[in-house]
Amino acid sequence: MTTLLGIILYSMGIWILLLMLWQGLNGSVDFLSMRNFALLGFVVFQLISGGVATFQTHPRDFVLVNQPTTAMIYLVMVTLFLGLFFLSYNRGWVVNWLAWRVPVGSAVPKATSMLTLAFVFLGVGLMFRVVFIHIPVAASAFFIMGSSMLAVAAGMAAWVWGGRMFNPVIATATAIITLLALAGVLHTDFGRRAILGVVGCFGWGAYHGHWKHLGPKAVLIRLGGVGLAALIFLAAFTATRSGAERSISLKQKVSMLKGANVKEGVSLLLSGQDAGRNSMWFIENYPSRYPYRTLHTARYFLSQPIPRIIFPNKPDALGRLSVPQANADKHRASNYSVGPGIIGHISVDNPFIAMPLYAVFGGLFIGFLDRLIRIHPDNPFVILPLGTTLGQIIGLARGETGLFLFQATLGIAAAWIGMYLSAKGMSLLGWRIETVEDDEYDQYGDGEDQDDDWRPDDGPEGWTSSWQDNLATLQHNRLSRHS
Repeated sequence: MTTLLGIILYSMGIWILLLMLWQGLNGSVDFLSMRNFALLGFVVFQLISGGVATFQTHPRDFVLVNQPTTAMIYLVMVTLFLGLFFLSYNRGWVVNWLAWRVPVGSAVPKATSMLTLAFVFLGVGLMFRVVFIHIPVAASAFFIMGSSMLAVAAGMAAWVWGGRMFNPVIATATAIITLLALAGVLHTDFGRRAILGVVGCFGWGAYHGHWKHLGPKAVLIRLGGVGLAALIFLAAFTATRSGAERSISLKQKVSMLKGANVKEGVSLLLSGQDAGRNSMWFIENYPSRYPYRTLHTARYFLSQPIPRIIFPNKPDALGRLSVPQANADKHRASNYSVGPGIIGHISVDNPFIAMPLYAVFGGLFIGFLDRLIRIHPDNPFVILPLGTTLGQIIGLARGETGLFLFQATLGIAAAWIGMYLSAKGMSLLGWRIETVEDDEYDQYGDGEDQDDDWRPDDGPEGWTSSWQDNLATLQHNRLSRHS
């Protein structure tokens, strides 16, 4: 029975990946969309990880007593969550209206100005991550905002580089900016999500700056190359983590990466960090052994801006609270924490309330961000801030969901404000929308046309209840202009 359930979970993961590929090929959803990153996290941390859990019979932690029944309930819950998520994402409801009314910057400078601005954001990000994080109380906020600024710098450089990959000046400047951004996030931390923020925003910038205008084959080749490089880097990073790396120097961290077991790291990345089994454990133990913590994740998210010194009874992370409950603290470090998985959070937060609330809110939140991209498809001041916290977006399905959602929201907001003010300042100085053909570096491009001044003509009433139809229409308009 459990074997069949595991196969079904694996099959659901494959179906979602194929759906993402098909919709990317037909242009209804961008290959690199916020939805696809969120779904990728769900596939890894809930579907694949859940499938792995059905084949594990003797785990050390979070042991399941009645695995077949629990796995069946888990399958029903992931199916229901995905159904509500897709429904709210596609319908959009109020976020259709809201996305058209968000103030955006409109200046699009040339390559040299974009790279100059990237160095500015790099400097601000380093200031936040190296200096401002020592300010009491506000240190964690500067930490998150600094990571976002560094990711924007890498993404902005990649935006320029994507269409001029063989220009030695552009390539050198892009490499310098990206490596310094990576050094900045590694300086006082050794976390995957901050690293993925920089690496992910780099690919995000190159894709939305140029690659998405190319044919499917060219896009997939470029995304495959960048994705493979990112996977190897993250795998090496994952394989070397032990939890005690924050105190060592940047040079020592780099030396550790050189000797990493990449194969082991890939296995750890794709296993989902036991989030699926952890979610099943919460299903099995709440409320039978422990009472519901109604909307704990939502309360944890809302309380994040309040320092614990001011709010001593501030909710704690579920991944930490559950360790002694599962008797996992007997053979683990004192700071050990787990990823509950979004289904685990829902199970603890009272699924009759949390399931519809979290799934619908998740679909609307991700749908709102993707609508901004579709409305302003060539505006770096809109698109790049959204790509700064892709590590947090992927991690939403793993948990701690309330924490990751807060970090994603704060990081995007900080980058958005910085980019918006930059765009307004540039507009005052005379920069306006200019096409790539006017750029002095175009002779180093790959020969493909771009259309940087395209904007959809229809307003918010153009978005009907079926968003997919409108996405296809917008994509058709874009392809018509290139033909």
